[in-house]
Amino acid sequence: MGDSGPKPQWVESAGCARGSSRLGRADDGGSIDDVSDEGSVAVGAADGCGGGQLVSAGDRTARSAATHTIGGLARGGVWCDPIDQSGKLAGLGCRYAAELELSAEAGGVRFLQFILAMPDAATATTAAAEIDDTDLKARPGSRIENYATGKWKAGAQDQFVVITMVTATAAVDTALVNKYLGYRHADILGAIAFR
Repeated sequence: MGDSGPKPQWVESAGCARGSSRLGRADDGGSIDDVSDEGSVAVGAADGCGGGQLVSAGDRTARSAATHTIGGLARGGVWCDPIDQSGKLAGLGCRYAAELELSAEAGGVRFLQFILAMPDAATATTAAAEIDDTDLKARPGSRIENYATGKWKAGAQDQFVVITMVTATAAVDTALVNKYLGYRHADILGAIAFR
């Protein structure tokens, strides 16, 4: 890259160990990790940890045939595909999705949340009732391998569906896992309600 024009900016994901987010996937297997105030977008590796492409300030289209610009923000052409295990999410009307990973209890509890945008509230309510945890494709390492406790919930708020999955080691009591699941799920649904 030359020195003319706005300086490119690299946008880091939230961090692999503590949490990361992924919105859609470009055709190169990457994901749109974040959008800065200047509109720079980093398209990172599918695991959300490093790698990726750079999009300079002022050029808000990621350099991928699968992305395009709508309203000044880069947006993937098929944003639900990276998490759609069997095509069911697309069939239910998923327009785009976000994935969040969190952990607690010194890594003994790991959360995986998907937020799906649907065309309207009625579609979201129907989708939340019909989605199964096997319909979602989790990234490798986003759940605890050989977990002792695994639970999930799905719910709708406005035109969004929230799916919260939690896995835990045997060192974490099941009652505490249930508490984490309930609070984490309600927290995101509440945040959407008050946005």
